[in-house]
Amino acid sequence: RLPNSCVTPHSFFLYICPKIPSMSAITFMPLERMSPSDVLAFSQLNPSLTCEMNTNGSIILKVPLRQKYSQIALKIQEKLSQWNQQGEEGIVLDNKTGFVLSNGAIRHPSVSWVKPYKMSRQTEHLVESAPDFYVEFLTESDNATTMKMRMKEYMVNGALLGWLIDLNNERVYVYKNDGTEHIIENFDTPLDGGTILKGFNILLKKAR
Repeated sequence: RLPNSCVTPHSFFLYICPKIPSMSAITFMPLERMSPSDVLAFSQLNPSLTCEMNTNGSIILKVPLRQKYSQIALKIQEKLSQWNQQGEEGIVLDNKTGFVLSNGAIRHPSVSWVKPYKMSRQTEHLVESAPDFYVEFLTESDNATTMKMRMKEYMVNGALLGWLIDLNNERVYVYKNDGTEHIIENFDTPLDGGTILKGFNILLKKAR
């Protein structure tokens, strides 16, 4: 059963037709602002989609990443998990976990890492905090300006390190909590975790 705030022509259509052909995402405004628990309930009714919320309350339903992106995400997650096991300093998460940011938005990064104390703020698949480290992909259907704003949104709300990976142009946009941003222009240069993930690094050229 759909939450009352979810019952709109758009949400009903998506509930009975969970696949979004020829699109990567669809955005709609519910009749009433949905709570994080409403978003979670709606997401559970549409398990093949990722459900996010913007600060204005609009809902975004996204299809899964294509294989070439999900494959890289999995390899980053595996490498990060191996690194994490050495010191057990945090928890590695995939895109099934959403983060309720302090500005009210709900985001699902492709890969994330959080310090253990933040998991005490977790309700099922939602964590009421920003991830410490997060990875997003710039796909063919994404608007680059929108994705860069999304990366900055994580930072403003408490994240420490973020990577925006552009597979098609072999470019990585790196965002740090000191406000600096820089671009790595090729996949031959190893990505490292800096002071946030000390000792963690990965060569994306080998991960493709």
